Parts: sequence; structure tokens; C-alpha cells
Amino acid sequence: MRRLPILVLLMVLVLPALGLAQNSHQSLFLPNSDSLQINNTTMGGQGQDDEQGENGDNVEYPEYTPPKPFSGVETKTTQGGIEAEKSHRTLHQRFNVMMPTGQDPASVGSELRHPFETVPFPELPVYGQSLFAGHFSSTYYDERNPSYLIRYGDRIGVRIWGAFNFEQELTVDLLGNIFIPTVGPVKVMGVPNGSLSKVVMKAVENVYQKEYIKSYIDLLTPNPLSVFVSGQVTRPGRYAGGSTDSILYFLDLAGGIDPFRGSYRDIAIMRKGKEVANIDLYDFIRHGKLSPVKLEEGDVIVVKERGIKVGVNGQVRFQAWFEFNDSYAMGSDIMDCSLPMAGVTHVSLQGYRNREPFKKYLTLDEFKYSKVMDEDTVEFLSDSPAEMIVVYVEGAIAGRSQFFVKRGTRLHALLNYIAVDKTYAKLDSIYLKRISVAEQQAAALSDSLFRLQQNSLIANSQTAGEAEIRIKEAGLIDEFIKRAANAEQKGVVAIANKGKVEDVFLQDGDIVVVPRVTDVVLITGQVLAPNTVVYNKDYQLEDYLKLAGGLELSSDENHILIFKSNGFVEQVADASIEPGDTIMALPVYRSKNLEFAKALTQIFYQIAVGTRAILQTAF
Repeated sequence: MRRLPILVLLMVLVLPALGLAQNSHQSLFLPNSDSLQINNTTMGGQGQDDEQGENGDNVEYPEYTPPKPFSGVETKTTQGGIEAEKSHRTLHQRFNVMMPTGQDPASVGSELRHPFETVPFPELPVYGQSLFAGHFSSTYYDERNPSYLIRYGDRIGVRIWGAFNFEQELTVDLLGNIFIPTVGPVKVMGVPNGSLSKVVMKAVENVYQKEYIKSYIDLLTPNPLSVFVSGQVTRPGRYAGGSTDSILYFLDLAGGIDPFRGSYRDIAIMRKGKEVANIDLYDFIRHGKLSPVKLEEGDVIVVKERGIKVGVNGQVRFQAWFEFNDSYAMGSDIMDCSLPMAGVTHVSLQGYRNREPFKKYLTLDEFKYSKVMDEDTVEFLSDSPAEMIVVYVEGAIAGRSQFFVKRGTRLHALLNYIAVDKTYAKLDSIYLKRISVAEQQAAALSDSLFRLQQNSLIANSQTAGEAEIRIKEAGLIDEFIKRAANAEQKGVVAIANKGKVEDVFLQDGDIVVVPRVTDVVLITGQVLAPNTVVYNKDYQLEDYLKLAGGLELSSDENHILIFKSNGFVEQVADASIEPGDTIMALPVYRSKNLEFAKALTQIFYQIAVGTRAILQTAF
């Protein structure tokens, strides 16, 4: 009798919030779950923001805003006007949806990583290292443009006809002149290429009348510029280029800046023993600013030794080793260079102080005003648990497939908000798919695969023929291990037992699966003809196996599993076959090495339970 007041109170609180006053809005009750109900229609909106949970805690459901559908995903508008995603993503694909996308331009390396995967400090690139990948030195810049200034050594083609005929390639001499017979020396050094023809013709017209003379003047080949590159570069030396080529061109020819010793922020241009410019490449990388100084013959580009360097990884847009000119850097300087993500709350700072290991864990605000020294490493972390978690719903549903709930919410509180298809929903068989369980299954499988590989490599052979067989067998096992390691675990958590759905705590990324009512039984695995047949209450296991052609030689009746629609897995001896079940015949490996056969049988079982599938072998 105590349940009656509680039931009345729950109905008073829940029914108005779900808008179930109308006759068309009916409730479906889970068997043996007290007053727990699942709606068979979609809510257009909740009448209340808060609901009292079983323990009196407030369970908050913010107003639902449907996400923009992914390309290629079919959507439908439900009765409440909510556009819900009809998703068939796997557990891991759903989890990855919550990860940011994009690519970190500071990351340099041959391996492809997730854009925001934390890179270990030994593998971090030097910030700016990607500048010197050959893109500057491989470009050709034609200096025969109108603004190019004629220099010593340039070759000029001169053709004159009419009252005076002359055709020859002339070289600009040390005085900056070219010599034309009967005309004399013509000053061309420093003349823009666009004005070269006018300057030469003006000198010719001083001797011959304009109407009796024609000419064609052309800059053939500019004289190359020789520049020395020294200091902390990969290949110091003397390199040829043009006067309009930038410092990046010559540094690229020299193999780039030494990433361990060279400075990207202290590069000097020396001219006749004096420094005429100092260049900080961070200004170019971050702001597109580069010194306008033009290189001249004999200039020396000196890359000086680097300043302090700080390694940064974690939740930042740029994971790299950064350089700073002073004896230390402030935390705010590190943040300006690395650009932390919006969710960062804490920083792990490690290094050495007075030759002793130094470690400190700081909030983001504390880190801004902290000194960071040479060779320190900084990891940006999001270390505050989110108040809300996301839970997905799949199966026989008729409404929303995604819910944002408070951390600590239990399953029953969420089920009151799930609209289901009452005709096809199997409400006594609800189960979960959970990321943490899938990770544990993958770790257990990985350990078993390691032991299997170890056993295959240390197996003894009595004869040379047996040794050859063992070698071939080890190769086949190695291929099997590679395939098995990539098997995607489902992370199934069975929560419905004898019709009662347990009220478990929900975790971020959980998938609540509402199975569909079905009248078929699937027979798969090591059978001759995998098949799906209609359930017959009079059929036994042998009858279903016969409909699939019977067992293969690589299986037997002691290695058959029954996967129930509620997520449970049962052995044949204990199971009664029901509609919606899957009969899976596991492979059996027969070998003289009993330990090896036992390990392989265990792996077959782990793969079947974790992935709900059979991984075929070649041995």
C-alpha cells in the first residue's frame, strides 16, 4: 500500500511535464519496473525543466535544439515538430562526433594523427619547421619585370636598324654602362627594366634622328646575386639568387634552420660587417610580416643560436616546441603562441629548477602569471567534469535519438523521456552500449592476442618438417592477430533480467538500445549455410542448425552461443531459443599443443561476445 502515494505523486509530477493529458498520448509501462514508463509519442517540449529523481535529486533536461543533420543521414519530423537524427553510427563513431575537427598546421611529420590528439613531447615538431620543406627554393621568380633595377653583369639585347644597323648582346660593366658603337657609353645601372628601352633610345636619338631609326631593347638575363648563409643552418654556404628573392629562399637552399640549435627568432643580415636587419620568423608565421630589406651581393645571412624552448601539447591548436628570446617566458606568452582550446581549465608544468626535477599543476589563471624556463614542458588539460553528458537512443524509437542530461542521472529518469514505437518496441529487453566497456573488452582481447603470439613463437618442434609447419602456422596466426586487434568491440551492457530493467547510472556517450520485436532467429558462425529463419516454438537447437546446413567440421555442439535480444549471452546447455535470438557456432582449433588451442578458443569467445561476430581464420 505504500506504493500508491508514491505512484500518485510521480504521476502528478511527470504527466503534466510530458503533456500526456490528451487521450492520444498513451504510456507504455516496463514490466516489473514499478511506475517507470516510456512514451509512445514524441514530446514537442517539456512542460517542466526539472524532474525529481528517485533520490530526490533534480534531473534537468534543457530545451532540445535538434542538431544539423550530417550529410547523407536520413531525418524525419516527428509529431512534436522535432527533427530527430535517424543514426546508425557505431559506438566509437558516436563518441568521435563529440571530438573537434580540423588540422593542426604546426604539426609536421609523416604520421597522420587525429587533429587534436596529444603528441608526445619527443615527437613534437619545432614551431615553424614546416617553412623549410623546399617550397621556397623550388619556386622560380622572373626578375625581368618592369620594376627590376638594372645591375652590374646584366645582359641586354640591343637591336637597332634604319639609319644605323646594330645587333649585339651587351653586358653592363662596372661603371653601370653598356657601349653602343657610334653612340658611346649609355648609363643603365639603376634604371627600371620598364624604362630601359626609353633610356637607350634617348641616347641613340642624340646621334640619329628619331624618324630614321628603330630599336628593340630587351633584358636577357639578370646577373645572379651571391649571398652567404651561415650560423645554425643545415648546409652553410654561398648560394645564388636574385635581388628580389627573400631571406626564406636562401635559408631553404641551405636546408633550413637547424631545429635543435638554430633560432627562428634571431636571424641577422650582415652587410660589409654591419647588421642591417634582424628578422623574427614568428612575425611571418603568425602575422605575415617579413622584413622589406633587399639583399645585395655579398650579404651574409646569419642564423644565431636559439633562445629558450618550451614544449607544448595537450588541448591546444598548435602542439610544438616554441622559442623565446628572453631568459624565461610567461605563461601568457605560451598561451598566445599555442592557442589553448576553449575547454582548457588546468596546466601541467614540468621541467628542472636548480638541477632538480620540477612539477606543478596549475589552474589556467595561475599559469598566465607563472615563469616558464628553458626545456620546460607544458600540457594543457580540460580537468573539470562537465555538468551535462550526452546519451543516444537507438532501435524502436519514434522521437529524439539524442539527450543531454546531468551527470549522475540514472537510466529510469531518462526512459520517461524516450518516445518509442509501441508496436515494435521490446521494452523488457533494453540494453546499453558503453564506451568504457568496449575499451575494457579491447584491452582484454589485446592481452589474449599477445599471449597467443607468444605461445606461437616459442612452440617447440621435434623435426625439421614440424619446424617448417610451425613457421607457416606462425605467419597465419600473425595475420589473424592483426585482424583481431582491429575488431570493433560493441561494449554491450545487459541490464534487463527477467523483464526488469535495472536503474543504472548513465555515462557520457552511452547508447540506450530499445530492441525491436521480431519473429526470426539468425543462425551464423561455423555453419555451412548461415541463415535467418522464422521462429518455431517446437524447434530445438538441432532443428535450427539443420536449416543452416549443419555445423562445419571446424565447430562442434559444445562451442555454440545464443545471443539474446536483451544483450545477454548464454551457452547452449542453459539457453532456450526465443524470437530475436542469434545462434552462433564458434570455430574450434584442434592442435597437439593444448595450451595454444585453449588460448585460441578463448580468443574466439572474446571476439564473438565483444563484437557479436565471427572472425574467420585461415588455419
